[in-house]
Amino acid sequence: MDVITIIKRRLNGLWKRGVVLKVNSADMLQRVQIQHSKTEINDVEHFEPYGLTSNPHPGAEAIIVSRGGWLNHIIALVTPDRRYRLKDLAPGEVAMYDDLGNKVVFKRDKIEVVAVSHIDITAPTCTINATTTINGDVTVNGNVTATGEVQGNGIDLSTHVHGGVSSGGSNTGVPA
Repeated sequence: MDVITIIKRRLNGLWKRGVVLKVNSADMLQRVQIQHSKTEINDVEHFEPYGLTSNPHPGAEAIIVSRGGWLNHIIALVTPDRRYRLKDLAPGEVAMYDDLGNKVVFKRDKIEVVAVSHIDITAPTCTINATTTINGDVTVNGNVTATGEVQGNGIDLSTHVHGGVSSGGSNTGVPA
């Protein structure tokens, strides 16, 4: 075999497409088993960007690269899964999503968070600097402190009066 043929084969072997068969996300660097031809299956490291990780489903695609075109040191760079990919994002929009429909979409004018079941926020404190609308019931397990007016069913807490008040030990009536 001449040198040019060897170089072409090694260059052709630098990157391949494959399919994820299984994942081991327990290690410091996740490992994925990739099938990249009818007969070739490799257990490879899955390189991910700092601060972002995923555990791809079997059947997800993978782009794998090999150092020098040799199959003895392959790594997976990305593992997209077109079955669940969000479509129709506007130019410049970014999203995180999963196979269940949970998503965070950085739209051009807002951030959209969708949870199919529940959102859990855990922090020692939380500050929201915004006019806020809550559509649904609210349960507070603790005290409520307000520096502005509190209104319930159109009645201001600080200025409402009670009618039907009797002096002595009687209770007041409902707000007037």
